[in-house]
Formats: sequence, structure tokens, C-alpha cells
Amino acid sequence: METEVLKELQKIRKATALASKDVWGVEDASLASGLSTSTIYKKVHFKQIPYYKRGRIVLFDKKEFTAWMLECRVKSNDEIASEAASITVTGSRTRPAPFDSTVQAGNGKTKKRGRRYE
Repeated sequence: METEVLKELQKIRKATALASKDVWGVEDASLASGLSTSTIYKKVHFKQIPYYKRGRIVLFDKKEFTAWMLECRVKSNDEIASEAASITVTGSRTRPAPFDSTVQAGNGKTKKRGRRYE
């Protein structure tokens, strides 16, 4: 019973210490995200997560890390329904910009993909 209470107190201490820091280490990032430290290191290795490196020490900016965690927002059913209704009414939706197929060559000339330099 006492060990469980001590573990909970340690978790509370870590959480309050984590809230006061602006720069996190791997352990802090692991605690904040719920990911294991090995998963954090893998994401750093494959550059899937924003990080800073000071020698061998990996550091995370608190704001950048939380923004990364909140990147993949899923829309609610109400948001999807209202978006569908606006598309139905207006007949159009916002689309991404078309792919630009021009390529800048090393000599400063531009060309379309698959064509000669112009």
C-alpha cells in the first residue's frame, strides 16, 4: 500500500516538474506523450519529430513537441456534416494548389519535367 502511494507521489512530482520546464529531455518527452523512450529515439532517428541536439543530448522544445502531438486532428461528425453541407450549397470546396512541374536546373534555366530546357 505504501509503495503504491509513493509511486503516485513520484508521478505527481514528475508531472509538476514537467509543466515548469520549457525544454525537455527524452524522459520528459516520453512522460508527456505516453510513448516509450525507445519510440522517442526511433522518431528522432528517422526525423519524424522536431528536436534539438547538443552533442549527444537530444532536447525538445515544449511548445514544438506539443504542437507535433496535436498535428493529426480528426474532425468530429458535426464538423464533417457542416463541411458537406457547405460543399453541397456552394458546389465547390477548397482544393490544394496544382503541382508545379517546373524544375530549376543548375545553370539557372527552368524546364518542364520531361522537356528540353527553355
